[in-house]
Amino acid sequence: GSAYPEPGRDRMWRAMKMLDAWTSAELFTATETEALGPIPLVTVKSYVKFLVAVGIVQVLAPATGPKPATYRLLRNIGAAAPRILRTHHVYDPNTNIVLGASEAEEV
Repeated sequence: GSAYPEPGRDRMWRAMKMLDAWTSAELFTATETEALGPIPLVTVKSYVKFLVAVGIVQVLAPATGPKPATYRLLRNIGAAAPRILRTHHVYDPNTNIVLGASEAEEV
């Protein structure tokens, strides 16, 4: 057999913890390894957006014109990377808690 490749969210989480401040493009570049290509930029932006919404990542400087937004890790919640659930909630596997407010919507 062969080793299972490291999930993209784990690579992003590790890079966030190593970088002081970063843009989505810099995080995109930091996730590339020799064996694995970079995570798609749209995936990086989406993951960061969810983490900003629950207060794990902070926007240091919002995007202005061609200049991208700058972020930093606000809360290092542990070794395991937060997961985005199908319900668009952020799950912390370190504490088994769903982060952020639940929203009910009438259908």
